[in-house]
Amino acid sequence: MLERSPLPAGPRLDDDVLEALPLGVLVVGADLSIRHANRAACGLIGLTCDEVAGMRWTDLFPDASHGGGFPLPARHLIGYRRPPSGSLVWLEVESASAPAGSPHHAVCTLRDVTELQAEGGEQAGWKERLRVEEQLLQARSEWTATVDTVTDMILLEDANGRVLRCNRAATLFFRATFTEILGRPLNDLFFPDRRPGEVHPWFRRESAVVQFPVSDRWYEVTNYPLAVRIARGGAGWVHVIKDVTERREAEVLARRLTAAIDQAAESVVILGPAARVEYVNPAFLALSGLTEGEALGRRLRSLGIGPAERRTWCEIVRTLARGQVWLGAYTARDRHGATYQEEATVSPVRDADGRLLHYVAVCRDVTERRRLESIAEAVNMMDNVGTIFSSLRHELGNPINSIKTALSVLRKNLDQYPPETVESYLDRTLAEIGRVEYLLKALRSFNMHEKPRIERVDMARFVADFCALVRQDFEERGIRVEPEIAGDPGPALADPRALHQVLLNLLTNAADALEGREAPRIVLRLEKRGWSVDLTVADNGAGIPESRRADLFRPFHTGKPHGTGLGLAIVKKLVTQMGGTVEVESETGVGTEVRVSLAAAGEGALAPDR
Repeated sequence: MLERSPLPAGPRLDDDVLEALPLGVLVVGADLSIRHANRAACGLIGLTCDEVAGMRWTDLFPDASHGGGFPLPARHLIGYRRPPSGSLVWLEVESASAPAGSPHHAVCTLRDVTELQAEGGEQAGWKERLRVEEQLLQARSEWTATVDTVTDMILLEDANGRVLRCNRAATLFFRATFTEILGRPLNDLFFPDRRPGEVHPWFRRESAVVQFPVSDRWYEVTNYPLAVRIARGGAGWVHVIKDVTERREAEVLARRLTAAIDQAAESVVILGPAARVEYVNPAFLALSGLTEGEALGRRLRSLGIGPAERRTWCEIVRTLARGQVWLGAYTARDRHGATYQEEATVSPVRDADGRLLHYVAVCRDVTERRRLESIAEAVNMMDNVGTIFSSLRHELGNPINSIKTALSVLRKNLDQYPPETVESYLDRTLAEIGRVEYLLKALRSFNMHEKPRIERVDMARFVADFCALVRQDFEERGIRVEPEIAGDPGPALADPRALHQVLLNLLTNAADALEGREAPRIVLRLEKRGWSVDLTVADNGAGIPESRRADLFRPFHTGKPHGTGLGLAIVKKLVTQMGGTVEVESETGVGTEVRVSLAAAGEGALAPDR
């Protein structure tokens, strides 16, 4: 920045100098009190210096046309009744205020113009000239006040490259007074290290965005050549300098974001409030087969691309109309009618006042990923099928072999066994048949809810109703079931029947883990966490050994003597079909927590594709 230098001290006018002046001189304070009057002034006023001292300006000149406010007008005419005769005299008063920073006062000179007033023609001309001068002074004052309110720097350069005028914004930029700036070469102010006498080209172009050596901010310089001569020299220049640092940073950020979007692998489309295309990135053009000219200004659906099913379009429109974000997957088609699998997120964009500005759609082709996932799922299914059949052969083979053995023995010895022995063999056979029936029922439960019906579920009410339904059965086993609901978790997206089955399976497992424990207790904890609603089933049971945790969700893997190993497998399948996740945390000897996370059905949350 410009280094400020102290101003030289001005000359002091002592009493001898004032008394020697032929003009009347009055020094008037900001409170309009007369601080000093020389002999010439006292003679014009008709009072002694002692009488004038301490008087107020308005007491001395009660008929002053300007109203007697401070600061005093630069030039005005006062009609004055001079004592003791009371004769009317006309005094021309010129006032000059003290510089800013000094004690506020004005120095006024008085001149008797009564004779000019007495001459009709000269009187009218003098008063007209005075009126015009006062209007010019007022206009100049108003213009100065107007220019000083502008936050942009405004500088007037003369033909010699020096600053002739500037506004207050320039003094703030240089941290200097007007006196320190005016008359300085323009180039020296902004480029102190540049060769003297040479005006920088930035001040001769129409406009430029620059960074001056005296500042670390960016400025837009706009230059206007003057067509008229100023200050007894040639034509000059007007320079308007605006701070555009924030605008430039925003432009740089916008260019950076545009470059990132242009190079993104995902298709990006920006739509206006009327849903017409305003921007597409190269990835969108490559995926859709369109050109930029074909896409801009059109509605997406009229281009023949996007979701192949009408219901998907309707779901997107309804979701955006509610001000929410749509997220989902669907079968899409390109301009040639070829279909592919696509995932998309469509979001409304609003300003700080909530007004809709744009819609942004981010899409990605997931055909190849879905194909690989299908292959992986098929391989995994074959592994699971092998495991399931192996487990089924074992689980069903044992009771069937037992039944076969019992019936074979009974057939050979039917005539020899007494009725009590025959009844015992039949009871054993029926028990094994019951075990087979239980296994088949469990398999049927594992296959239930192939297509869950997702809806908004009031989770707080659901948990309360569920606890009321099962509490008595568990209390008969000595187990307390307690709900813990944190605040208002709101609704979640779920199938109520499937969720009921999930909780029953989890509570059954928890009850088995509580066998033989003191003060057995099961807590159903419900809370909202970000975009999900979490339902946790926690017990203070024996916990799960670390060696078994890796196989918790595998079918037919169980650590219970009479378990089927399908409970947690059914839980995971149902929760996954509802678009949620399930996690297990356990500590041996302390207890187990199973957390089911479901998508919240509040603002911006949508049901999974189904």
